[in-house]
Amino acid sequence: MNFKSSFLNIYNKRTIESTNASKNGLAHSISEVKHPFKKQLNDKKPSTDKRQSRSNSPTRRNRLGNNQHFQFSEELKSTLTKSGEEKILSLQTDVEPFLSLPTPTTPDRKPRVISFLPTPQSLEKNFTDLVITQHINRAHPIFQIPEILENILRQVDEGSRFNCMLVNRLWSRVSFPILSRTPVFSSVVKVQLFFQLTQRTTLFKVETMTLNKIMQSYPMRKREVDFFFLSDLKALKIHICPQFRLPIHCFSSMKRLEEITITGNKAIDDNYLLKISPFLKNLKHLDLRACDNISDIGIVSIAINCPLLQTINVGRHKNGWKITDISVVALGKYTNVETVGVAGCHITDTGIWEFAKSNGHNIRRLSLNNCELLTDFSVPCLLGFNYFPNISVLEMRNLSKIKDVKFIVKFKLWQKSQGKPLLLETCDRLNALISKEEEDMRKLSCIMSLRDMTSWVNQDDSLTG
Repeated sequence: MNFKSSFLNIYNKRTIESTNASKNGLAHSISEVKHPFKKQLNDKKPSTDKRQSRSNSPTRRNRLGNNQHFQFSEELKSTLTKSGEEKILSLQTDVEPFLSLPTPTTPDRKPRVISFLPTPQSLEKNFTDLVITQHINRAHPIFQIPEILENILRQVDEGSRFNCMLVNRLWSRVSFPILSRTPVFSSVVKVQLFFQLTQRTTLFKVETMTLNKIMQSYPMRKREVDFFFLSDLKALKIHICPQFRLPIHCFSSMKRLEEITITGNKAIDDNYLLKISPFLKNLKHLDLRACDNISDIGIVSIAINCPLLQTINVGRHKNGWKITDISVVALGKYTNVETVGVAGCHITDTGIWEFAKSNGHNIRRLSLNNCELLTDFSVPCLLGFNYFPNISVLEMRNLSKIKDVKFIVKFKLWQKSQGKPLLLETCDRLNALISKEEEDMRKLSCIMSLRDMTSWVNQDDSLTG
């Protein structure tokens, strides 16, 4: 290898190293240059910070000082030509101007607030531009007519009516009066509070009032609870309230009362019925089951003063002897009653015959359970002679003296053939008798049919020709 090629290799290698060292020195020098104003402040007020300056940190010191530059070895200098030295010097002069540059400073920037939310005006406009109603299945217009909606809600059960109030304002306005027309109470205190409220407003038009299991007796001396405002009342129902009864004067304002249901009450007696019956001209349904203190006197008073009566039930388990044929005959004579319940009462064949002759054609339902005085000459014969042509329900349980059910079975089959089936409710004993009688009639019908067919087949053709 000649001298020229060796020199070029060494020169290129040193040139690359010198360039890298100069770049590193430039970067560190720029970082150490201070702003002139900061320098003055630092001269006036020396820093009291005990921590070592970052620029004076040993790890941040330049490998080559600010006034130090790359130095070639004496051996290499002797071999360099003048042109080579000029190139190195030109490289040093190119780097030196950058060492005196001030530290670049950036102006303080205010944070730019970028809001991605629309302004109130644009937000309102966006909402108004939305078309949502076209995707909603609107209800049928029929549900916007109050009169039709009221008729529909009247057919809904009470629990669902509360949910109907939450649909919209129209449904709430229509449902509320319907719910207020049928209040149910379980204590006298609630009755008093309700009446005090209804006296102050006209929103309530009570049509049906129900009292359940009230054990307290109504204090007659107290007048806070005034029933005179119940002029629209149509139905009064008092269930299992043995000591509770309304004051007699309350019925004077109930001109539209059509239904009274008082069950299991010991406070209702004949004297009470005698006093309230003149006010019950429009009464149609009367249910006095298990009111053991009522006798023929009270029932006759009801029959005379309530000509529109359609349903009456005085069935009981105790004191059945207080209701006799007199009550049944009075009901048949003065009313057109369709449903009669005298279970457990002392009704005889004579009384039921008189009743059937005067009102038998109007009877739809007849309950004679536990009427132990009835015999085979009562209901079986009356059905056989068709005294109850329109009856659809007949209850005959525990009638120990009835043993012949032939007419009952015939009447049942006849009603079935006419498309008016009879619902017959009997005890096990009577049910067995009826089943046996039906089987015997079926056999007899087959025998008679076979006999007629045999007679027709064996008939001489010459006699018919």
